[in-house]
Amino acid sequence: MQEMNVELQQRQTEQEKLLAQRDDVSSQLQEVNRANSRLLEQLTELGQEKDKLQQELEETRKTADKRKAMLDELAIDVAQEKSRHKEELSDAWLQHEKEVLGVRARYEKELCGLHEDKNRTEEEIRSQLRDEKPALGSWRAYSRRR
Repeated sequence: MQEMNVELQQRQTEQEKLLAQRDDVSSQLQEVNRANSRLLEQLTELGQEKDKLQQELEETRKTADKRKAMLDELAIDVAQEKSRHKEELSDAWLQHEKEVLGVRARYEKELCGLHEDKNRTEEEIRSQLRDEKPALGSWRAYSRRR
């Protein structure tokens, strides 16, 4: 009987150990469950944050695409404006050159006319001088005689 008591006592001791282990395992399981719940909450929050960041990224891409389109349009407008200004400058330069050539031609024509007038006047003066030389000679002769 003593053996039975010892065996019973051993069994009770084992049962107590097993119960203690079961309580430990149960506590650990509860702790693991709580940790899993916290991890699940964190994972859910991270998933929501990821979704939010992806949405922000998409909005940023759309904004960047709009800005790029606007810059492309602006670059085209600037290039067209530059080309138009260059053409206007070229036209203005050509017009200026035409005006300069016209003024030069008019002045050359006037200068030619003035040279012709001068030459004609010189010729007239020479002619008058030739015509008056004989008269001058006879007047001198007349004056000397007196």
